[in-house]
Amino acid sequence: MNNNGFHDLICGVIEQLELTARTNPKTISSCKSGDDFEMCVVNAVQEVLTAKAIEADVLYTPGSHTFPDIIIRYDNTGEKYGIEVKSSSAKKASGWKINGNSVMGSTRDNDVIETYIIFGKTAESILEFKARKYEDCVANVVVTHSPRYLIDMDLPEGETFFEKSGIEYKQIVNSDNPIGLITKYFQAQGQKAWWLAESTPAAVRMFTDISIAEQNECFGYGLAHFPELFERNSTKYKRLAMWMATERSVVASSLRDDFSAGGQVSMIINGTMYNKLPQIYKRLLEYKNYLLKALEEADAETLCDDWGCDIMKLDTIEEKVKAWINVVAGHVCQNQLLDDVKPLQLLQDIIEHSDSD
Repeated sequence: MNNNGFHDLICGVIEQLELTARTNPKTISSCKSGDDFEMCVVNAVQEVLTAKAIEADVLYTPGSHTFPDIIIRYDNTGEKYGIEVKSSSAKKASGWKINGNSVMGSTRDNDVIETYIIFGKTAESILEFKARKYEDCVANVVVTHSPRYLIDMDLPEGETFFEKSGIEYKQIVNSDNPIGLITKYFQAQGQKAWWLAESTPAAVRMFTDISIAEQNECFGYGLAHFPELFERNSTKYKRLAMWMATERSVVASSLRDDFSAGGQVSMIINGTMYNKLPQIYKRLLEYKNYLLKALEEADAETLCDDWGCDIMKLDTIEEKVKAWINVVAGHVCQNQLLDDVKPLQLLQDIIEHSDSD
């Protein structure tokens, strides 16, 4: 088996997944976790190996967190090739971006010659699949709990992190100090690379330096995921600031001003006059569409974790919005509203407010 042969095998796996999605879509859409979809890919690999009469062992251990997830070891040569599996169950998943494996590669099988990513969208309304060589879709280095590659399955040729940095993927794989290589690159670009042990993002940006569109996305995500923004306390911006720093590599020094500056406001919303509202409600009206987009793209597990509650039905955008209104209403500081203002009605009026009004 050579690299071209493995590429053909991967194409066959994608075709098998597409066939399954057409003939038995529940097999894919019933996947509730990454491990579930990994098994779908394992089964597809075995189908293709049988159909092509290829003798190989499929090495896979559910929940092992090794890299890559699936290893194909060919009987005639003993060579190993890998498949890293990614999936999204969000019903309105946009694009083909997702966090990849850790830069440190502590769980990597170093005998694997080449690795492909297979990315599946498993929501019943989507059921799409893409495959690409791993290093060809690494867009950048980002962070969750450790420095990770940002994967973009639609990344244009010549735009990979490795091509931009001049660091080959194999250099990082074989290096005793992969973070040092990446840090040196960012420093050469005039960007401050910072790491806390094996965590935090590579390049830090100030909130005022990012585009208006990205600022709006950050605000929308914050409103959707962190209901404490509607409270009255000195720590309510903490989680949003942490998320922006760790997930977007953005440092914001004045979130309080961005959400609260300007004093009280009066607004006519859906024909109702609301007087002496805190600025957060004006911001909610301004970033409503970004809030709705963030809710639509979020999976139920993440929302429940961020909201600190367990909600059974969060399958549709309507269910998510209804749940969001109820959750946020519980965080609203009633003392900041006039006596006749009901939080549930205020939030519902803002969400239902037409932009043409």
